[in-house]
Amino acid sequence: MLELSTVASTILAADAALKAAQVRLIKLHLARGIGGKGYFTLSGSLDSIEAAVAAAASSVAPELLVNTEVIASPHGDLARCL
Repeated sequence: MLELSTVASTILAADAALKAAQVRLIKLHLARGIGGKGYFTLSGSLDSIEAAVAAAASSVAPELLVNTEVIASPHGDLARCL
């Protein structure tokens, strides 16, 4: 999961992540109800996710990246909720 401070940076980072690695976009949330921020969630193998997160983070200015979180082996219940 990656959270960014603007809608534009969220779209740019998601695009970079999807082009960089074999990952699947699970959710893209833009602006509504979170003060103009955006976030997206990816799924894939751990090495692909790490590559995608690195590409996404390097595609935007550091101050636009709010947070990233990689869950290496999510519990099955969590995975089904996403």
